[in-house]
Amino acid sequence: KWGVIEIVPSDAREPGILAHVANVIARRGISIRQAIVDDPDLVEEPRLYVITESPVPMDAITEIREGHGIKSVVIS
Repeated sequence: KWGVIEIVPSDAREPGILAHVANVIARRGISIRQAIVDDPDLVEEPRLYVITESPVPMDAITEIREGHGIKSVVIS
């Protein structure tokens, strides 16, 4: 029943990536259960993992991909 999204940033130090993803999801009335962010100073290829209470629709995934600083989005 949950959704899992993996965000691959083009630059993990770019501010606003998590805010953009959360905003897109919240506007669709979906709650974020958990967000896990790798520290770019500790991890060579940092990622943002977002777990939601329900799957995120494809139009939201498309909007997330268009965000500044986002290289790609993987849906699990």
